[in-house]
Amino acid sequence: MSTPSGGSRVVAWIHDRPFDRDVAIVGLLLALALFPLRFVLTHLFAETLPLVLATACILYLIAWRSARSSRRRETGLGHSLPTLATPAARLAPAVTFVTIAVAIVAATLSGERTPLFHAVTAVGALSVFCQVFFAPDEDLVPGLVLLQIVALAATVRFTALHTSAGFVGIDIWTHITKLAVDVRETGGIAVMREHASRGAKYYASPLYHLLVVATAIMADATLEAALYLSLGAAMVLTLPLAYAAGRSFVPIRWALAGTALFAFSDHVIKWSIHLVPTSLGVLLFVAGFHYFVRVLNDRDPRDIALLVFFIVALTLSHQVSAFIMLVTIGTAAVVQYFVTTDVLYPDVSTRDLSGLLVFQTGLLTLVWSVTPYRGETFTEAMIAKLQETLVESAGLFNLQSTATSGGGAVAEQTPSIVDKVIPYLDVAGFMLLLGVTVLGCLYALKSDRTSLARLLLIFVVTVMILFALFLPIMGVGLFLPGRWFAFMYLPMAILGALGLGYVATNLNAKVATMVFLLLAVGYPGAMFVSTDATLDAPVFDQDQPRFGYNQAELTGMHTTGSMVADDQPVYTDSPYTEVYRRTETNPRATMLFVNPETGNTVNDVVVYRGYHSSGAPIFRVGDRSGIIPVERHEVCGPERSILYANGEVTMCVGEDQDAVPDDGNDGGGDDGSGGGEEMVRAVETAAGPTRR
Repeated sequence: MSTPSGGSRVVAWIHDRPFDRDVAIVGLLLALALFPLRFVLTHLFAETLPLVLATACILYLIAWRSARSSRRRETGLGHSLPTLATPAARLAPAVTFVTIAVAIVAATLSGERTPLFHAVTAVGALSVFCQVFFAPDEDLVPGLVLLQIVALAATVRFTALHTSAGFVGIDIWTHITKLAVDVRETGGIAVMREHASRGAKYYASPLYHLLVVATAIMADATLEAALYLSLGAAMVLTLPLAYAAGRSFVPIRWALAGTALFAFSDHVIKWSIHLVPTSLGVLLFVAGFHYFVRVLNDRDPRDIALLVFFIVALTLSHQVSAFIMLVTIGTAAVVQYFVTTDVLYPDVSTRDLSGLLVFQTGLLTLVWSVTPYRGETFTEAMIAKLQETLVESAGLFNLQSTATSGGGAVAEQTPSIVDKVIPYLDVAGFMLLLGVTVLGCLYALKSDRTSLARLLLIFVVTVMILFALFLPIMGVGLFLPGRWFAFMYLPMAILGALGLGYVATNLNAKVATMVFLLLAVGYPGAMFVSTDATLDAPVFDQDQPRFGYNQAELTGMHTTGSMVADDQPVYTDSPYTEVYRRTETNPRATMLFVNPETGNTVNDVVVYRGYHSSGAPIFRVGDRSGIIPVERHEVCGPERSILYANGEVTMCVGEDQDAVPDDGNDGGGDDGSGGGEEMVRAVETAAGPTRR
């Protein structure tokens, strides 16, 4: 009889280990090791990530031990949580629809999404989560819950669009008022090739613009209405696909939970109100991810054909979105390669993904090699930019830290309590989602529960977090990390649903109830009011820039722009300057300069709007930029001549020999392909508490 080799004994030992528990212990130790980073880095994630990781690992270890040591009494739900009484469970859907109606009325009467609106919609989301978490099986109607999720998501999104004149965001002004208009007027996409700078790249990715123009023609509608009818509606109606993707991994109850986590997340809301090619990319990624999971589980030719269709559509829609899909497929190919080694999961069946990977890689290489970008091809530009970034910019801890001073600005002040709270509120929802995602990752590692698709979720989330969070720490921002979150939220939500199901079954009932109530109350409450989800009307309107406009502001913009020659810059706040520039109303519109000694404006043709006094306008002060509220008399005082006023917008002129020379650029992108609100927020962050 032969004795087992040393390698075989090691493999057998690994197979016998509770791998999920071991990883949870390692995660806890890693969190403890990362804790001192808060004293080295001032970035918010250095403070919050270790805490979230440690909490999730501790909860999992408690649940794991409980599962091993006892058999818990179940309530018919597949978990040990308390249940809603039947009358309450049946009344909850009515509560949700009532809150939707109240929210619509509140937004309509106020003309914007106010804190009251967000509070009411958070109550509606709480009602949805309570049904998912606590309703008995016989009272849980999946179709009705899914309808509530879709209806509430539509309310949050379309009230933002309805109460804002024009468009919400920055890049969208170029995509609709310039690129889409040119396509409609010329009847072809060749005109986009002539667009200045980065906008020309959409010549090879025109699907977004063609969709909007085709809808406008068929519906005999304006481009704005066509955008909302097509992409705006599709961003809501794609939520059932997120549910279908979740059903491949978890039972109905937890698939509904995952759908709610995804639908109510801030970045998904953001790209549902700032409707740009990234939004179309998110939509197509959700559909493509669903069929990719189906291919992993069962290689049906129809599913493969649909997956190929969505890969091609992504390639023709948005470069970053197509790259994210490539990363997803590439990660799966790497995962299935390691699974075939039979060291950790010998019973997991695999699929040959090399064909899909080669196909998309070849397709992207072909399309990007003919995509114009700043006088060269997109491939050449990205390779050069990556080399430049790695050689000149990369460096550990280069990520922008939380600023503490605004150097060189007027009247610097100590940050207020609101200034300190906003960053934590912005990441609170993400941290809750990350916590339940970690729980799901650990559960998916259980050897008797693992599949190739579950392993894919773990590694896809890990790689996406690498691109979204950790590459910026090394100074690499080439991959536009802010665009990754909405895509990343889908696998995170599915893993979160997986983790919630495990915790509900095995964690102490009282502790589990507290966890679920915290999630039901805190998640929508934080996500709905985060900066990214409230571009149109920030909750803290004097501390967060607003990217939506009222009709008087747009009328004033068009009128004042027509009164000034194209070579004469109009000076106003950012992001208002971006509307002037991207609509070509005044291509040289520039951020207003404020004299750091006197606090008065020092430019010639100046446009004041009421938002300068009541909101969070971004101005330049000396060599710095920041949020600086100014009064009308400081911008258009008696020494200046008033040329235009409509009650909201005022244009005045004056001469000042000490005026700061115009550089013709306020730092924004010039074409809608990037720069946008990320630029404005970066300016604000760098300025710190620069305030008047």
